[in-house]
Amino acid sequence: MSDHGRRFHHPLARIEAGEEPGTVLWNGFALAEELVSDALEGGHPDVEFRLITILLGFGLPLSHVRELLAEQAGGNHQALLRLIEYVADSLVEENDDEAPGAHLDAEDGVRI
Repeated sequence: MSDHGRRFHHPLARIEAGEEPGTVLWNGFALAEELVSDALEGGHPDVEFRLITILLGFGLPLSHVRELLAEQAGGNHQALLRLIEYVADSLVEENDDEAPGAHLDAEDGVRI
């Protein structure tokens, strides 16, 4: 994925250094934005497939996914932010499913 020095577009996305050397903290929005950005760059079919799978798995109809992608490609910044938010929410739900009893929201820092 992208390097950690990039400027994020979503206001809730951030990557911060952890307390331990070499540890990076992330939040759901930062991870989602990196995934969305990599998928939209093209040339990463596996990441593009993961993005579509996440959006459809989140319950968005295919027509809405196509519309969001077309709007984003046309320069609609709000469409990009919505894509990031959908993916962040989905990643948080996925994390909650993997670790029952742990509650995270998209802004919580998590050690990776």
